[in-house]
Amino acid sequence: MKSSPECVRCFINDLYGAIESLGLNEEISKEIIEEGLKFLSQNINKWELPSFYITELHRIIKRKAKMPFPFKELRETTNQICLEILKEVEREMATLPHEERVKWSIKWAVAGNHLDFRTAGRGYKDVKELKNELMKEVEGKIHVDDTEKFMKLSFSRVLYIHDNVGEIVLDIPLIKELARKGAKVFSALRGGPITSDATVEDGKEVGIDRYAEIVEACPDTLGISWEEMTEEMRRLMDEVDLIISKGQANYYVLVAHKTSIKVPVLFLLKTKCSYISKKFGYSQKSINVVKLL
Repeated sequence: MKSSPECVRCFINDLYGAIESLGLNEEISKEIIEEGLKFLSQNINKWELPSFYITELHRIIKRKAKMPFPFKELRETTNQICLEILKEVEREMATLPHEERVKWSIKWAVAGNHLDFRTAGRGYKDVKELKNELMKEVEGKIHVDDTEKFMKLSFSRVLYIHDNVGEIVLDIPLIKELARKGAKVFSALRGGPITSDATVEDGKEVGIDRYAEIVEACPDTLGISWEEMTEEMRRLMDEVDLIISKGQANYYVLVAHKTSIKVPVLFLLKTKCSYISKKFGYSQKSINVVKLL
């Protein structure tokens, strides 16, 4: 899952999209762009995972803008709106039999991956229309669907690798269904904020710790980083029976290191570009994926 030439455009668009959304002044914006482009020019020849470049570009933004917690208000608002949506989702699911609840919760988990601040995803848009957007996503097609294969698996310990704020709220129904099956669930979140990726604190604030044990996967990395992974996260990856991975950035990393992973991985994501969609046999920019590897 190395970067491709078409990824470079997304790196630059994402850098500018974040600067614009943060409302930074011209002087700081120029400094960030200069350092960001210098970093890309010095490292693009390595063709690392896309998440490597996005992580470092957003770290440049945080450092140069002296903003240790960018998008704080947007992140908190997204979590709160999704908590309200969750109440309705759980009311709708309450009367369904277990198997149907699991399938419905998977659809909501995939739909939640729409909530990505990065310009390659939803973008840095206002969050007021989230409910309508998410309903369209839930009702949409699952293009790659291994749900039935997943339903046949047996497991007692699950590592659930989360992605974005807001989205983590919509992961709760699936986590609850895993727990109802008797599984011990570990929720892996980032140790520090970067773009819209959810942190350990986000997980506690939305109540994931009521249903799963929260663990710090990595510091402020976009998705998990194999190189910056905590020892606890590395140990859990060897000890659990199943990994559930949310989002495209986590897909990059786990596919790149799949030979080192001993257990099945269920990937739940909405692709954000045709480069990744093509890996699943589709040419369009965005598809919904439930893939067991």
